[in-house]
Parts: sequence; structure tokens; C-alpha cells
Amino acid sequence: MLVFLALLQDWLPFLLAVGFVLVHHGVVGVLWARPVYNHPAAIAAPWKWRASTRSFVGLVVRRQLLAWRLNSLVLTL
Repeated sequence: MLVFLALLQDWLPFLLAVGFVLVHHGVVGVLWARPVYNHPAAIAAPWKWRASTRSFVGLVVRRQLLAWRLNSLVLTL
């Protein structure tokens, strides 16, 4: 969903979505893992799944920031 929100190229909805995902998977996923991850391995070790989600969201954010930057460079040429 973050990728589709990034297509809007608007900071507010994108950052709100990133914040929601990080809080939901980071806090709720560790305290109450069953409804967030719904996987036996995640329920047994929610910290590992939190780290993988965090790295994936970080990768998506960096990629989208790069795409926005390249798009603005192409449009100015």
C-alpha cells in the first residue's frame, strides 16, 4: 500500500502511512503478534518479524524518495 500512496507524490499521506505501519507492526506486532502477523513463526518471535518489516518499509521509503527525486529532475529538464 505504501507504494501506491507514493504514486500521489504527496508527503503527508505517505508519511502518515509509513508512521502507521511502523507503529502498528512495531508496537502492536510485538505486544499482540497474533492479529498483526497471523503466522506461527511470527507469534513465536515477533521481534524478528518487526525487524524484517522495518527493513522492508525502509527500503520502500528510500526507493520512493529516489523515484520522486529522479522524477523532479526529469520534469525540470
